[in-house]
Amino acid sequence: MGNFQQDIRKTLIKYALAPIFVLAVLLAVFAWWSWQHDVVQRSEEAGSVAAEVLDRLLLDYGQRIEYVANNGDFANIQDNAEHRRALYEWLYHEVNIAHDDTRFFLVDRDGRILLSNHTELPVYLQSMPMSWGIWQRMAAGRDRIIAEFSPRTSHRNSDLLLGRAALRDGEIEGYWLFVISGNYLANAISSPYMDFAMTNSFGYAQVATSPDLQAGEFQALPEAFAGKNRQTADFNRRDFYVTSQRIGESDFYLYSAMPVSDLKARYEMAAAVLLGMLSIMLPVLLYLARQESKARAKAVEELNTIFEMRQLEAQFHPHFIFNTLENIKFMIRLNPAAAVKMVVNLSSILRYGINNLVQEVTLAEEWKYTRAYLEIMQYRFGKRLHCEFDLQVDMDRVKIPKLIFQPILENAIKYGEAEDGSISVRLGVYEMEGELIISVANGGAPIPPEQMKALQLLLQGRDNPTVHTGIYNVHRRLRLMYGEKYGVAVHSGEQGGTLVELKLPLSMRQRPAEREGDDMRC
Repeated sequence: MGNFQQDIRKTLIKYALAPIFVLAVLLAVFAWWSWQHDVVQRSEEAGSVAAEVLDRLLLDYGQRIEYVANNGDFANIQDNAEHRRALYEWLYHEVNIAHDDTRFFLVDRDGRILLSNHTELPVYLQSMPMSWGIWQRMAAGRDRIIAEFSPRTSHRNSDLLLGRAALRDGEIEGYWLFVISGNYLANAISSPYMDFAMTNSFGYAQVATSPDLQAGEFQALPEAFAGKNRQTADFNRRDFYVTSQRIGESDFYLYSAMPVSDLKARYEMAAAVLLGMLSIMLPVLLYLARQESKARAKAVEELNTIFEMRQLEAQFHPHFIFNTLENIKFMIRLNPAAAVKMVVNLSSILRYGINNLVQEVTLAEEWKYTRAYLEIMQYRFGKRLHCEFDLQVDMDRVKIPKLIFQPILENAIKYGEAEDGSISVRLGVYEMEGELIISVANGGAPIPPEQMKALQLLLQGRDNPTVHTGIYNVHRRLRLMYGEKYGVAVHSGEQGGTLVELKLPLSMRQRPAEREGDDMRC
């Protein structure tokens, strides 16, 4: 025994500590890879895409301003109705391509609107003197396109103004101006993974997808983010990964802020767990070495027993077999012919169930087994049980997983008793949008909300910690066979009744010879 325990101690040191060390290295590598892939790469890709969207928007509207400035004859706009109409139609078409609520204006030097898709200038421009603000900068720039944000208003996101002076014979006669909604800009760069802020040359966050990126009365970019690129920032007790880049050739910058507090917390928790494991492993190993020799044989025996029990439970529900045999015992005295029929049906069910070589069968084959099962249940419940079937598919061609009906029907019958003692069950099989839908409904009491919530959580998980295996096993089996988009859904209304729907891909085999149909009622 001593040598055995010493061998176990050496084995534990070799095969426990070494894998933990390797695991620590792998976790560190995985954490680095995860950070690079999920944070750094995603932030840079999303920021580049958002900056490209904004740069393209600036370029597109810049080209439109160049076009109207070069092709719009100021005198003809005022005096030639046909030229005015053609230019208006072109502008109206251009600004409605993106459906971004852009407004365009041509105003004279006194601020009067000569051409526009809106009845009046924005409020912040109506009171602005023509010698001030964007008007003054367009006059000073003359041949240049001026891009700036509107003065701060009650809206969180400022409008983007793009304009240029309208010249005739080298003299300024008016101004072309496009007004692009700040909310449209925010929506155009929004992302479910991070927030963005578009800042001007003074560092004010004129457009932001989150109010967290606008601070103070003038909504400047918070100091925690300002000037940072590819760095982490601590803001309001949360950690962010910040990137920044210039938007094209403009004076605007785009900042992205990805929340990483949860990810860092997971890294720290994993490191703490690993260190904890390492700190207690050595003393635990000595104790395990003394206990392993006794526990190993017992554990192996228990595992074999559990495995054998699980195998027997997976083949067929023992309660069903027991109840059926009990009914047969009474039927032998009361109705021998019915007892014989139940024995025959039970025999066919067991023979059908123990054949583990077949994963999928035709609906006709499964239906034959299901009819045998329902006949047994009919003998058990008598006239209380009423079944209806609506099979709207080719039973000889449609393929389904073997033994898919029985667990669902068993639950429907077990919990389908109405207040008058009757049990009504309806089975439907039909095709919908290229998929096969199997529905089983009963008319019993509704499932309580708490129990329904627990059942939905069970179906969403990958493990089944409960003793209720029927519906979960069917759901898990469908997902393993066909993928995560398929499985079981359970619905129960306040008025009573429960509906269980199975969704699986529509699988067909070659058409066999014609056969006679089955009775659709029991």
